[in-house]
Amino acid sequence: MKNKMLPIIVALLLMAGVNPAIAQSFEDFITETRGDTVVVIDAVESGLNNTLHDAIELDANPPEGRVYELAANGIYWFTRSLQTPEDRPLVIAGPDYTRLVQRDSELEPPNIHGTTVDGSATTSGFFQFRNDITFKNLIASPSATNNAQGWHMIVAASAGNTVTLENILFEHNNWVFVHSNDYEGTKLHIRDSYFLNMSGEPILRNGGIYDNSRNPTGELIVENSTHVMAQGQFYKFRSFKVDKAFFNHNTFVNVANNVLVGWGYHTNLTVTNNLFVNSNATPYFPGKNLSSTDQDSLPHGIINVAHLPEDNDSFDDWTLYGAERKILVFNNGVFWDDRLDDIVVQLNNMEARDRTDWVTQMITMNSRTQEIFNDNERYPLMNEGNWVMSGDPDFIDHKGLMTDMVDEIIPSIVDLANEGTIVFPKWRMPGNETSRGGDDGLLPYPDWPIPANLAYNNSEYLTAGLGNLPLGDLNWFPESKALFNANKDDLHAELDNALNEGRNPVFTGTSIDNPSIQPNTPTSFELSQNYPNPFNPTTSISFNLPKSQEITLKVFDMLGREVATLINSEQYAAGQSVVNFDASSLGSGVYIYRLTVGEEVQSRSMTLIK
Repeated sequence: MKNKMLPIIVALLLMAGVNPAIAQSFEDFITETRGDTVVVIDAVESGLNNTLHDAIELDANPPEGRVYELAANGIYWFTRSLQTPEDRPLVIAGPDYTRLVQRDSELEPPNIHGTTVDGSATTSGFFQFRNDITFKNLIASPSATNNAQGWHMIVAASAGNTVTLENILFEHNNWVFVHSNDYEGTKLHIRDSYFLNMSGEPILRNGGIYDNSRNPTGELIVENSTHVMAQGQFYKFRSFKVDKAFFNHNTFVNVANNVLVGWGYHTNLTVTNNLFVNSNATPYFPGKNLSSTDQDSLPHGIINVAHLPEDNDSFDDWTLYGAERKILVFNNGVFWDDRLDDIVVQLNNMEARDRTDWVTQMITMNSRTQEIFNDNERYPLMNEGNWVMSGDPDFIDHKGLMTDMVDEIIPSIVDLANEGTIVFPKWRMPGNETSRGGDDGLLPYPDWPIPANLAYNNSEYLTAGLGNLPLGDLNWFPESKALFNANKDDLHAELDNALNEGRNPVFTGTSIDNPSIQPNTPTSFELSQNYPNPFNPTTSISFNLPKSQEITLKVFDMLGREVATLINSEQYAAGQSVVNFDASSLGSGVYIYRLTVGEEVQSRSMTLIK
């Protein structure tokens, strides 16, 4: 974790009206231009809030494919919302494409969040999108530098647009990160991302990822992402169908309320290869939260499906759906800690809310949902495959998620279920503890590098996924993720075929089940640590390629500025290669070298001492 004092000091200066720079033109907000990409100056370097918003608004004639790159270690503060352009999509990205959970560098991704001016904090709705919008390689939080916490961050301002979150660390909210309440047809695509600490309000349903309470959603696609410590209802479908909902290879740990919540009116749903750990732990009584949960007053399992009513407004013609409803549930791992069983016991013993009919929701599906899946005549394209219930995953390093945090969430769930005020706890490492409304100013700054390692040792889960891959987010298993990427098109095609045919998927891809790769040949490219390190002034950088590929190798300083290009879009043969780097013209310090192969990137740090 980096020293947080510099941005906090700058934030105090800006709050007091000390503004060391006044910028008025687009160029004033840009530190570098590389083709279609511009690098936006951050708040610490510029002394300005809203530099990203201002740069986007002042970019009068951007080229097609414009990327607004944010600096590594950069802090970007907002005091207002941005209405995104209607006539073009936005791409906002950090410079390092290495997957977040695999980074071990102290160099942080750029961090975007709110701040305080004249005692007023901006915490919500930073981006109101009127066209497609993409965020990559960032840290983001609907919170502010005075530890105020907001309700949401990304809000639909017109219909039918796509939000893409790729390789994002999202932390904190009082409700959700993305919502589209006023507009239909929003598509949300999430991949390779990490979400945590979704809690803040003493309302048990609050603290999740996505909601659209008044309109149907177009697509909800979530793959290879990790979700940790959430209080509320998570991915919300409400009373609507979604044209396509797809959840594949995701990890959920201590997501205490309903993960996939709604009335169960799914017509195209895939839930495969996920790992659910201590999810759906919030108990239920008949009729609880009826506006967003099961309309037959049944407990809401991980999967909830209902018969379609004739009078639901989200269907143009409900008679078209029935035999044509497509749902695939297959190879999902589930584990619940025995300590969570005590929640229902406590609530019934205390007659919480004058009731003694509290029941658990730690179930895969309720009785009606099970009957629907079993009714092959009426619903031939609904298929429930294997649930893998093989015990504790045995995470490599859970950093208290499976011990202390379970003990802490139980009293919170019990109290909130009884309409109390004990908000779900935040999971932070020693020295970076924080809470909403505290005075430490640390709320927007997450633990970095990501402290836990949610790879696991459980042998059943390790090979239970389609193609013998591990269950859950494959970013915790780099070699398996490389195999997944190499076979992704075929894997997705088989999942689609199984969904459309009402059967279990089967995959026997050569690279996964019958490896033809020799032991000394990598399954994906590998970037090694430079040698010697530290160095003065020369060092060697080696990398290993599984096949002949076009690559780029560049060096950056700690501000994310490019200082050297060692290989620029050149073809290299399979196997190991070594490149020498002469840093005679550079000053002492830490530098980042980054290898780009196709769409994948690996980075390492090196130290020059003169």
